[in-house]
Amino acid sequence: MGPDYSNYSKAELEEALSSIDKERYPKRLGVILYELQKRNELEPDTHKVNQGDEFGLGKQIFVCIGATAIFVYGIYALINGAVQYKGSVYERETDPLFFYLFVGFVLGAGVYCFNYGIRYRIKRAKST
Repeated sequence: MGPDYSNYSKAELEEALSSIDKERYPKRLGVILYELQKRNELEPDTHKVNQGDEFGLGKQIFVCIGATAIFVYGIYALINGAVQYKGSVYERETDPLFFYLFVGFVLGAGVYCFNYGIRYRIKRAKST
């Protein structure tokens, strides 16, 4: 009876793979390769969780503050009846189509970014 490779770590399996006599123990070779494949399938999930850590609390706060600023600008423009874009001022009375499209876009972008920051925060809190 051969060794129980199911209890080996990945490093131990790799060492066993490099030192095994492949012609003399083909069944053990198959078991080692199978165990390595199982461990490699588990690794990507761990890697994905670590990649999510790149968007930490500081960046989440920054996104939410930026989204709030964008949203407030949209409300401010809606109240004042004018928006400034590329050096031109568009007023509600003179160019209503562009004004409402711009205000709608700014408000939508602010809500979307804020929602993104909050949703990511909730998702991250559930995963820990």
